[in-house]
Amino acid sequence: MNKIGIVVSRFNEDITSVMKDKALEISKESDLEVVEVIEVPGAFEIPFAVQELLEKNVDGVATLGAVIKGKTDHDEVIMNSIGKKLIDLSLKYKKPVTLGVIGPKATREQVEDRKVEYTKRSIESLAYMLSRKSNGLNQPFFSKKDWAKNGFTSWIWIWFSNYYFIKEIESFKYIKPNYFSLW
Repeated sequence: MNKIGIVVSRFNEDITSVMKDKALEISKESDLEVVEVIEVPGAFEIPFAVQELLEKNVDGVATLGAVIKGKTDHDEVIMNSIGKKLIDLSLKYKKPVTLGVIGPKATREQVEDRKVEYTKRSIESLAYMLSRKSNGLNQPFFSKKDWAKNGFTSWIWIWFSNYYFIKEIESFKYIKPNYFSLW
């Protein structure tokens, strides 16, 4: 059983407390052992707690929170900052960290509607990445079972996703992609 940590922002606690409870429930269903839950004042403090957990004996970390749009671009600044830092931490420690923080540009109503969905995605993504890691990353992201179930439509979606990803990379002035390294 994989050991995970969960970091929850207390800001918008009426929302994030529901997210925390749902995450604990989904973790049990996903056969994940939650060894520690850290609550932080706001989303900006999430990366600090994630680093603390990654330095301990956990296999991965799920993050939960809600950054609601205000009158300024503060929500975008916060989400961009924590998103980048979580990626950096995941790569540094070679352990998966999932982003279950709702935002940016989300209204309170949108956050209410999405709180369970984002929580579920965060925990299930962590479970999936940990299963891939424990299997030596030998599982394909898109299995034969998925092909039989979803068929050609799914492969078209993957092709379009890769196409737009390549186009996005090509739009940067200083990056010239090596198409073969993307797959």
